[in-house]
Amino acid sequence: MQSVNVIGEYFGQTGYAIHTKQIANALNKHYKVSVTTGKPQSWERTVNDEELKMLQRNPEDADINIMIGFPHYWKYYFKEGKKFIGVCVWEGDKVPAFWIEDMEDDRVDQIWVPSNHVRNAILNTLEEHFSLKPIKSELFSKTYTELLDNKLKIVPHGVDKNIFYRTDKPKDDKMFTFTANKGWRGNMLDRGGLQYLFKAFNAEFSEDEPVQLLVKINSVYQEIDMAQAIENLGLRKKGGKIGSTIENFHYEALKDIYNMGDVFITTSMGEAFNLPCLESMACGVPVITTEFGGQTDYVNSKNGWILKEGEMFEVKHDVMYEGVSWKRPDIKEIRKMLRHCYENRDEVKKKSEQVLEDSDKWTWDCAATKGKQFIDEISNDTK
Repeated sequence: MQSVNVIGEYFGQTGYAIHTKQIANALNKHYKVSVTTGKPQSWERTVNDEELKMLQRNPEDADINIMIGFPHYWKYYFKEGKKFIGVCVWEGDKVPAFWIEDMEDDRVDQIWVPSNHVRNAILNTLEEHFSLKPIKSELFSKTYTELLDNKLKIVPHGVDKNIFYRTDKPKDDKMFTFTANKGWRGNMLDRGGLQYLFKAFNAEFSEDEPVQLLVKINSVYQEIDMAQAIENLGLRKKGGKIGSTIENFHYEALKDIYNMGDVFITTSMGEAFNLPCLESMACGVPVITTEFGGQTDYVNSKNGWILKEGEMFEVKHDVMYEGVSWKRPDIKEIRKMLRHCYENRDEVKKKSEQVLEDSDKWTWDCAATKGKQFIDEISNDTK
């Protein structure tokens, strides 16, 4: 059996850790998989038998390295005689221009991206900075764009339906509930966009209406004073009821949060894939989402609601995003969509059945099957 080494953050609850763990586990059904990752103390107690085998295998025995991380780190994992696949995840309309040199390196056999959004961001960067630059190749008549496009493969993220599923816990029919699950640094610059959701919900609903917003805030990156952060937004005191928590849940427990909702909402300014949307759908909860991000590969007008208004703006507060833009959502449109869902329960119920069906097409096993197709392509190639 061919062997594959997956390199990335395996432990923890960040998006990268979930991605690395789930795709490695799913590929392990097709190949002999090893994992290169940092291992916390007593890690052996946190994995099952198959994961233990993967994590104890020697990565040097692998035929192919798959590295999940920023492209400027890929070169540290090139190995003579081994194929290499770099996995790129990014949220903006373009990627950092200095990544292009790493991507076009001949030692990179394929570049996996989780969505059309990321693929387009890479091609946008090529067209803006490199499309007229000739390359040193027998294919000298072709541009960087044409050659790099041949490396790009969409291997989506997925959902584990053994973890995320609709539960039988009854809901309060008298209380309509919106849910959200996103990281937030407590300011108006945060890409996750919870600040716009808080403002829109607070302004649209009053405290005496039977509707609430429940928010799970990911505190992996930064502890914040939630009460103070929300107060800083200047919300009105008698606005819609908002409940939030920064408590760290086990990943498996997130399904209980999703199942509490009638509708899940994300007001993010940019996403490579947006795993929480898909996790919510697998629990039978349809999604309101912004249109700028990878989630539009699987959320549409038949199974959810798309926020299309807003404005693109260049990110100024992080040097990595120089020349890169996100899309700021429109609070008026968010308010309108929240009210629409609240007043159209039959439509919400219909879409809740549709998302259960649609999420079957976006599992980690489906992602691994697609990945296997691309791995087999380079396995049969000779350099």
